[in-house]
Formats: sequence, structure tokens, C-alpha cells
Amino acid sequence: MNRQKIITVDGVKIQVRTPKGHPRVVAVAKGMISKIRANDIHRGMRAKVLQKNKNWLSYRINRKYRLLVERTRRNTGPYYCMSRPEFDYWISTL
Repeated sequence: MNRQKIITVDGVKIQVRTPKGHPRVVAVAKGMISKIRANDIHRGMRAKVLQKNKNWLSYRINRKYRLLVERTRRNTGPYYCMSRPEFDYWISTL
């Protein structure tokens, strides 16, 4: 995982942990984080609450990648961007 700090529109630095490579996925994740912080959530961006641990929210970036954040830290992060196999492994370890 690659750790980055992005600066949102508000000027706040947020920590994002993303997969190595895939600059398109990272760019989409950064855009989603900005929208989540601004409460500009559209129809396809609704968060799903994880069934195993209800303290986590999952946003879908595309078919292969998910954006995870703790429910209580939705505006501050850290955000985790992970692929589907990483996501399945992470869920099984909860």
C-alpha cells in the first residue's frame, strides 16, 4: 500500500492509503474523498455499511476497487483504497 496525503478543497490534509500503481484509480479515489467531505454524495455513491463490522463504510470506486473509511471518521480519514481481493482478505481478518 502506498501512503499519500492529499489536500482537499477546504485546505485540509487527509491521509489516503492506495494500491501501488493505477494512477486512474487513485485520481478517482481523491475525487470521491473530496465529494464525501463536501457531502456532495450522488445516487451511485451511497456508502454500504459492512456487515461483519458495522463501524466501517465502503464506497465503490469501480468494479475492482473499494474505498473504505471508519464510520466515525468519515470526514477526517484515513481512507483505504483497496482492490477486491485485498478487500475480501481484509474482511475475513475482521
